[in-house]
Amino acid sequence: MKKFVKLIICLIILFSISITSYANDINDILSALQKVKFSEKEELLSKIANIKSMKSLTILKYIESGSLYYIKSNKKNVYAKKIDKNYQLTDLTTGENLGEVKKNKIKRISLNNKLRKHIRLLIAKSSLISEDKKVRISAAKIIFDSQSLELLPLISTALNKEKDTSVLKELYRTQSRLYLLSEDKLLINKSLDYLADTTDPEILSVVSEFIEKYKNKNVCDEELNKAEALIKKINNNLKFYKLIENLFFGLSLGSILFIAAIGLAITFGVMGVINMAPGEMI
Repeated sequence: MKKFVKLIICLIILFSISITSYANDINDILSALQKVKFSEKEELLSKIANIKSMKSLTILKYIESGSLYYIKSNKKNVYAKKIDKNYQLTDLTTGENLGEVKKNKIKRISLNNKLRKHIRLLIAKSSLISEDKKVRISAAKIIFDSQSLELLPLISTALNKEKDTSVLKELYRTQSRLYLLSEDKLLINKSLDYLADTTDPEILSVVSEFIEKYKNKNVCDEELNKAEALIKKINNNLKFYKLIENLFFGLSLGSILFIAAIGLAITFGVMGVINMAPGEMI
């Protein structure tokens, strides 16, 4: 019994040490972010993402949204929310409300455009394992726009684990987009075969980029022909759907005008008075 109690105490101590160490790691990285140049921040942001916890993901989202600040007097890292002319502060470690301060008392951990793009990719990587399917779809869309071929293994892993059909659709779309960035003809053909069934206008620009990349290199002639045929097919599909859309809107407007005309005709025919009330409906 005594051995069991000692074992429990040891586990509690180890757990407490790990939590303290984790908190110190996050705080150390955030403290470093306060001082370093933009060129050094990318590595520190990657270190936060590598912790792979909900807290690290939340902190990355705070940094990306421009809500992560530190108090100038004691260098404490805080989440700041603007309220009127002041900022309401929340301690990142404890979640404690620290009250309101004026803007000159705090300073934001800033990003440039390159770092903003990098942090969005880090958030997307972490979000692919989220339990919320909307978050996973959003992460796939961010990776789609990133044009980062190095994220292809991450998408492949996510596809093997994913069960939701709407998320799978977005992941396959992203995978196909990344395949087009590779120089592997097999992957390029897989991508074009998958995209052949799409009517997504966004795919037009993706395939056009591929054609521009290879049109003067004479290395992917067969794939270029397939890509050009795909663009032609998508354009034809878009024209067809546009025609259907115009017919629908035309019939809708024509129906309203027809009803108004019947109202005017009946009123004038029976009463001999022109009633312009249907004009309000039009």
